[in-house]
Amino acid sequence: MSRVLLVLLLAGTAGAQTTFLGVSCDSKARGEGGVRVDRIVTGSAAERIGLAGGDLLVGFGGEEVSTYDELLERVRGRAIGEAIVVEFARDGRRHWVVPVLADATRPGF
Repeated sequence: MSRVLLVLLLAGTAGAQTTFLGVSCDSKARGEGGVRVDRIVTGSAAERIGLAGGDLLVGFGGEEVSTYDELLERVRGRAIGEAIVVEFARDGRRHWVVPVLADATRPGF
């Protein structure tokens, strides 16, 4: 099962606004050492920084993530417009990118 992470998902909130990265991840995956990306939302910060389906998210804001719940925990409290380091693995190599988190009502911001 996949859940659209409307902050990396809809986890972080600032008043009535919700932080958005723009990825859909497998919420049930275990034992991969990160959170597997299923797909990217068109026009999102995730797309602009080059994340792709199949990438393994392993860090968010300098903290490791190994489960969907950990990813949501890391995202909570982040501000719209905040630039945050995201670490991911692709084809056996680690990469670091710095997206700017968007408002879920305006994901292309």
